[in-house]
Amino acid sequence: MGTETKDRSLMDRESAERKNLEGGPGQPCHLVEDVKAGAISREEFTKGLEKAEDILSSSHFDVSVLKCRQCGRLFLYCFREYTSVIDDHDDFWYFWAPVSEDDVNSLKQADYYMYFLGKLFGTRGSICFDPFGDFGWNSGFNFPYFVFLP
Repeated sequence: MGTETKDRSLMDRESAERKNLEGGPGQPCHLVEDVKAGAISREEFTKGLEKAEDILSSSHFDVSVLKCRQCGRLFLYCFREYTSVIDDHDDFWYFWAPVSEDDVNSLKQADYYMYFLGKLFGTRGSICFDPFGDFGWNSGFNFPYFVFLP
């Protein structure tokens, strides 16, 4: 098997896993599909999740593992607050990414959470509630990558 064939096989496997995590074939999560379709509010989305584990909790940065109440799909929840020193306007960012147990274990072993989260959110789709009140699926150009830069 040539190098090009191995690379293509790896890319196909990663693509299949990404589709699975985002609610594609294999184990779709109705919450992800509803967010992508614009058919669910942020409040309805969060009611469909339950907390499985807190990883980090602080006044400006939280990381938790959540689970879909219906299908058990794991989500990594992250909150990040940017505090303004210029005015009284702080930015609050909320992200939810479908993840695997391996992702959760890798995060727990990471030396730098911000770097790990920036990389994770910057390379796959996620659900975002931004400071402007927009709620939806985020893929392609990923704001979380920049939000989690240390």
